[in-house]
Amino acid sequence: MRTLTDDPYAYSLALGCGNCAAFEWCGGLSVRDSIWDCLDHCCGKPGDCTNVCVKNPVQYVDQKREILGFDLANIPRLVGNYRPLGHDIVPLIYHRTGRERPVPGTAFALRLHDVVDFARGELRYPTRDQLSKSIRRLISF
Repeated sequence: MRTLTDDPYAYSLALGCGNCAAFEWCGGLSVRDSIWDCLDHCCGKPGDCTNVCVKNPVQYVDQKREILGFDLANIPRLVGNYRPLGHDIVPLIYHRTGRERPVPGTAFALRLHDVVDFARGELRYPTRDQLSKSIRRLISF
Protein backbone atom coordinates (compact mmCIF):
# COMPACT_ATOMS: atom_id res chain seq x y z
CA MET A 1 0.00 0.00 0.00
CA ARG A 2 2.75 2.45 -0.88
CA THR A 3 0.11 4.66 -2.51
CA LEU A 4 -1.12 5.44 1.02
CA THR A 5 2.29 6.30 2.47
CA ASP A 6 2.19 9.85 3.79
CA ASP A 7 4.98 11.94 2.26
CA PRO A 8 4.37 15.71 2.38
CA TYR A 9 7.61 16.33 0.46
CA ALA A 10 6.50 14.25 -2.52
CA TYR A 11 2.70 14.68 -2.61
CA SER A 12 0.32 17.57 -2.13
CA LEU A 13 -2.08 17.75 0.79
CA ALA A 14 -5.43 16.05 0.24
CA LEU A 15 -7.97 18.72 -0.69
CA GLY A 16 -10.36 18.02 2.18
CA CYS A 17 -7.72 18.16 4.90
CA GLY A 18 -7.29 21.94 4.97
CA ASN A 19 -10.84 22.57 6.26
CA CYS A 20 -10.88 19.69 8.74
CA ALA A 21 -11.34 20.51 12.42
CA ALA A 22 -8.60 17.98 13.28
CA PHE A 23 -6.04 19.41 10.85
CA GLU A 24 -4.09 21.30 13.53
CA TRP A 25 -3.10 18.17 15.44
CA CYS A 26 -3.32 15.71 12.53
CA GLY A 27 -1.39 17.60 9.87
CA GLY A 28 -3.44 16.09 7.05
CA LEU A 29 -2.62 13.43 4.49
CA SER A 30 -0.19 13.76 1.60
CA VAL A 31 -0.41 10.49 -0.30
CA ARG A 32 -0.06 9.39 -3.91
CA ASP A 33 -3.67 8.16 -4.12
CA SER A 34 -6.39 10.61 -5.11
CA ILE A 35 -8.33 11.04 -1.88
CA TRP A 36 -10.37 13.88 -0.42
CA ASP A 37 -9.50 13.20 3.23
CA CYS A 38 -9.01 10.34 5.69
CA LEU A 39 -12.70 9.44 5.52
CA ASP A 40 -12.07 8.06 2.04
CA HIS A 41 -10.54 5.10 3.90
CA CYS A 42 -13.76 4.47 5.81
CA CYS A 43 -15.05 0.91 5.47
CA GLY A 44 -18.68 2.06 5.79
CA LYS A 45 -19.40 -0.45 8.56
CA PRO A 46 -19.12 1.54 11.80
CA GLY A 47 -20.54 -1.30 13.88
CA ASP A 48 -17.75 -3.69 12.82
CA CYS A 49 -14.93 -1.19 12.44
CA THR A 50 -11.98 -1.27 14.84
CA ASN A 51 -10.26 1.87 13.51
CA VAL A 52 -10.51 5.24 15.19
CA CYS A 53 -13.14 6.84 12.97
CA VAL A 54 -15.52 9.78 13.45
CA LYS A 55 -18.21 7.83 11.60
CA ASN A 56 -18.55 5.62 14.68
CA PRO A 57 -19.22 8.39 17.22
CA VAL A 58 -19.65 6.24 20.35
CA GLN A 59 -16.48 4.23 19.78
CA TYR A 60 -14.61 7.31 18.54
CA VAL A 61 -15.37 9.27 21.72
CA ASP A 62 -14.34 6.33 23.91
CA GLN A 63 -11.14 5.79 21.93
CA LYS A 64 -10.25 9.47 22.02
CA ARG A 65 -10.96 9.62 25.75
CA GLU A 66 -8.79 6.55 26.32
CA ILE A 67 -5.72 8.24 24.80
CA LEU A 68 -6.55 11.66 26.29
CA GLY A 69 -6.88 13.26 22.85
CA PHE A 70 -4.60 13.29 19.86
CA ASP A 71 -2.26 15.99 21.11
CA LEU A 72 1.15 14.62 22.07
CA ALA A 73 1.58 17.21 24.82
CA ASN A 74 0.04 14.82 27.38
CA ILE A 75 2.71 12.17 26.78
CA PRO A 76 5.17 12.21 29.69
CA ARG A 77 8.84 12.54 28.85
CA LEU A 78 11.03 9.57 29.63
CA VAL A 79 13.56 10.29 32.31
CA GLY A 80 16.77 8.71 31.14
CA ASN A 81 20.36 8.39 32.10
CA TYR A 82 21.65 10.65 29.38
CA ARG A 83 25.26 11.66 29.19
CA PRO A 84 26.41 14.20 26.64
CA LEU A 85 28.95 12.95 24.13
CA GLY A 86 32.27 14.71 24.21
CA HIS A 87 32.25 14.63 20.43
CA ASP A 88 30.07 16.06 17.70
CA ILE A 89 31.00 13.19 15.39
CA VAL A 90 31.75 9.56 16.21
CA PRO A 91 33.19 6.99 13.80
CA LEU A 92 30.75 4.46 12.34
CA ILE A 93 32.21 0.96 12.45
CA TYR A 94 30.89 -1.09 9.51
CA HIS A 95 33.08 -4.20 9.69
CA ARG A 96 36.72 -5.18 9.88
CA THR A 97 37.21 -5.90 6.19
CA GLY A 98 40.24 -4.02 4.94
CA ARG A 99 41.02 -2.51 8.35
CA GLU A 100 44.77 -2.33 8.96
CA ARG A 101 44.60 -1.28 12.60
CA PRO A 102 41.96 -0.74 15.27
CA VAL A 103 40.10 2.57 15.29
CA PRO A 104 41.20 4.77 18.23
CA GLY A 105 38.64 6.56 20.38
CA THR A 106 36.12 6.22 23.18
CA ALA A 107 32.77 6.54 21.38
CA PHE A 108 31.65 4.59 18.32
CA ALA A 109 28.51 3.98 16.29
CA LEU A 110 27.53 0.54 15.02
CA ARG A 111 24.99 -0.38 12.35
CA LEU A 112 21.72 -1.57 13.87
CA HIS A 113 21.89 -4.69 11.72
CA ASP A 114 25.22 -5.59 13.35
CA VAL A 115 23.68 -5.37 16.82
CA VAL A 116 20.18 -6.80 16.21
CA ASP A 117 19.34 -10.13 14.57
CA PHE A 118 16.12 -9.12 12.81
CA ALA A 119 15.35 -12.68 11.64
CA ARG A 120 15.17 -13.93 15.23
CA GLY A 121 14.03 -10.61 16.69
CA GLU A 122 16.71 -10.44 19.34
CA LEU A 123 20.02 -8.82 20.15
CA ARG A 124 23.13 -10.44 18.72
CA TYR A 125 25.05 -9.58 21.90
CA PRO A 126 22.82 -9.54 24.98
CA THR A 127 25.46 -7.98 27.23
CA ARG A 128 27.91 -5.12 26.90
CA ASP A 129 30.80 -7.51 27.57
CA GLN A 130 29.81 -9.79 24.68
CA LEU A 131 29.50 -6.81 22.35
CA SER A 132 32.87 -5.47 23.49
CA LYS A 133 34.56 -8.83 22.90
CA SER A 134 33.10 -9.08 19.40
CA ILE A 135 34.36 -5.65 18.35
CA ARG A 136 37.56 -5.49 20.45
CA ARG A 137 39.71 -6.26 17.38
CA LEU A 138 38.06 -3.39 15.53
CA ILE A 139 38.65 -0.62 18.04
CA SER A 140 41.36 0.30 20.51
CA PHE A 141 40.10 1.51 23.87
